[in-house]
Amino acid sequence: MSDEATRVAGKLAMWLSGLFAIVALPVGVINLFLPRPIPVPLDLVAGYLLGTMATFIGYVYGRLENIRDRQERLLRQPARGIEVFTTSEEFLEKLVNITVGATTVSTLNLSPPKGEHPGLDKYFTEVHNSIKSRRSPLKSFRSIASVDTIQKSLWLAERSCELLATGRVSFAVFDQDYIGPLPHPLSLHITHKEGRVNVFIFPPVDLTGSMDSVLISDPVLAKIMLDYFNMRFTKQFGVNLYLEAPENGGELHVWDLTFDGVRSRNIPSTSRTYGFDAESLPSPDITIKPCVGDLVIIRSTRLHAVKETTRGRRVSISGFLGRERTSDILRLWS
Repeated sequence: MSDEATRVAGKLAMWLSGLFAIVALPVGVINLFLPRPIPVPLDLVAGYLLGTMATFIGYVYGRLENIRDRQERLLRQPARGIEVFTTSEEFLEKLVNITVGATTVSTLNLSPPKGEHPGLDKYFTEVHNSIKSRRSPLKSFRSIASVDTIQKSLWLAERSCELLATGRVSFAVFDQDYIGPLPHPLSLHITHKEGRVNVFIFPPVDLTGSMDSVLISDPVLAKIMLDYFNMRFTKQFGVNLYLEAPENGGELHVWDLTFDGVRSRNIPSTSRTYGFDAESLPSPDITIKPCVGDLVIIRSTRLHAVKETTRGRRVSISGFLGRERTSDILRLWS
């Protein structure tokens, strides 16, 4: 229905209802006091009421139809750097597209584990293959995941064991109860790919296939979201407990330089890993030769490297230690 037809239907419904109130209700009151009530044909009253109801229903339908049309026009309206998806199939297809081939990925994962959603399983498979590929431009994949079931705990442990050896990933977990009271918790997925920052905002993946999600590629909005993710931990340290130490090699070099500080010196980065050309770097500020049983904690935002092992082997338990910005709680993750 057009806007004009909807307005006419609404006015007609109100006029008919008003006319019924003016005529029918007084007759009913008068009949209470008359010895012989004024007869009112039932079929006339029923037809009149049904006609009024039909007109009102037409008005309501027209209003809802117009609201839906305006919503669709709004969603289809071109907005700079913003895309809206309404199904999990569309969302997951786009999620794979912006993740595979990205240089950095930061994700807050509230979705179910592998094995519960075919589309989500496809995402995990393609992204994991990309992380493990030597040809992938990926430098860093950071994941913060909620844990609410034993199945998801096992899946996250399996995922960590599969991917940590690549040297490109870090994982953190938190109890699902922290967000349990929230009626509509949202996940974040932030990627850098081909010079663009992409931010997906979405609820836990719906197994029914119906879900709304928003992809933001606007650089200003995307930076705000990325800063929020980075602020999750205000102080972060790398932790290494050495179980075996090599006879030759394995020294830990640390520079008092942040990654941005190195980039500001125009030191070229390597093509295959998350790092920089060693020959272009100055001498390290600290060199640590670890022994068995040593616990070494360094500021992970400072540039660091491990010298190649030439005899023996280097085995360590590694992780991260950080303090939340909003509290004094220390968290350890890997």
